[in-house]
Amino acid sequence: MAALRKTNPLSPAIALDLAGALFDIGRDTDAITAIEEAYALWPGIMLAWSECVRMNVVAHHYDRVQSLLDAPPPGVAPDDPNLARRRLHLIAMRDRRPADMAAARKNFTDFARIGIAPATVAIHALTTLDQPEAALEIADQIFRSDPPQAQAPGVSMMGTYTLAGQPDSVVLFRRDTFNLRQLPGFTTILERTGLQEYWRHSASQPDFRAERAC
Repeated sequence: MAALRKTNPLSPAIALDLAGALFDIGRDTDAITAIEEAYALWPGIMLAWSECVRMNVVAHHYDRVQSLLDAPPPGVAPDDPNLARRRLHLIAMRDRRPADMAAARKNFTDFARIGIAPATVAIHALTTLDQPEAALEIADQIFRSDPPQAQAPGVSMMGTYTLAGQPDSVVLFRRDTFNLRQLPGFTTILERTGLQEYWRHSASQPDFRAERAC
């Protein structure tokens, strides 16, 4: 993927995928350097900002997260509810007060009902807050149900036009969703995505089962 990034330096999708891959394998410094560079290049792409916030939260770089929230992307108003939601996540992660944790859980659970993209954000947030059961409920909904009306054709977080579609299963296998994969109900979701069937026919062993054995 790093080679692909070199040959496609102006592709935000490749840049974000590279940063995410580096983060998932534990190369925090390289990953955060990559995502910060991507956000600097494409400050108008919400997903670049969102991923920058996510990685810095998981890496416990709370001062950097605060600065990202204090200076959001162009077009995001200071009173945008997404900023308030991210601030609540930051406070809950940093301070671990029960009241803040409960408030963050309710906020992200409610947010997930809007559509697939908000649900994906909620899954990431809830797993980092050690609420994998709540995250699993959301994952169960979006991988079982038809895309909600909120996912009608429109502009995606990448800033490109998109049609309604199925959720991307990558959220199930991110580094920060590790505790989701430890729950018994996770296998049911894999059955619906077709991954379970693929592994059966290919006689391959998915990485998450090796993780569970550790």
